Amino acid sequence: MIIRELYTDEEREQMYRLVHDEYVGAGYIDPQPDKRFVHYKGLWDNISQTVTHLAYDDIGDLIGTNSLTRDSDTGIHTGIDFPKETMRERLTGKSLASSWRIVTRSDQRNSAGLICALIRATIQTMVTRGVETSLFTFNPKHMCRYHLALNMEMIGFNESTQGLHGAPAVLMRAYTKDYPERWLR
Repeated sequence: MIIRELYTDEEREQMYRLVHDEYVGAGYIDPQPDKRFVHYKGLWDNISQTVTHLAYDDIGDLIGTNSLTRDSDTGIHTGIDFPKETMRERLTGKSLASSWRIVTRSDQRNSAGLICALIRATIQTMVTRGVETSLFTFNPKHMCRYHLALNMEMIGFNESTQGLHGAPAVLMRAYTKDYPERWLR
C-alpha cells in the first residue's frame, strides 16, 4: 500500500468516483449520472489549506482517501454540520483543522492497516502544519475506536450530514499534544 497526497485533476476525479461508489453502496447518496460525488460542492477541494491523502494498493488502484483542511477565511466543513461546536473551538485561539471524507473501498473496509495509514498521514500533516486542535467527523459506530486509539473526545452529534441521507455523524476533537506517540512517527 502507498499513501500519498493528491496532486492531479485525474487523481481528484478518481477520488470523487471512489467516494461516489462507496456512498451509493452505503445508501448515503443516490447514484449520480457522472458517477462522482463532490462533498460540500467542492468548496475545500482546490484551496491550499486542504491536503487530501490517497491510498493505493500494490497494483495501483485507489482504495482509500482522507482530507484535511486547515481553518481559514474559507472555514472548514464542520462549520456547516456543527456550527456552534466549530465556533467554540475557533474562539480558543488555537490553530484548527478538520479531517473529513475518510472513505475506503468496501473490499478494504476491514483493513485496520489502511485506515491507520490514512489517519497517520493526516496526523503527520497536522503536526507539520502546526495544527493544535483537530476536528474529525465519523459515523457514530466508529466513535469508540477513535476515542481509544487517538484520545479523541466527542463534542457533537448530528442525525445527518449535509448532502447525504441516512448518514449520522459525530464530531470528535483531538489536541495534537495528546496524540499517542505511535501516531506521530
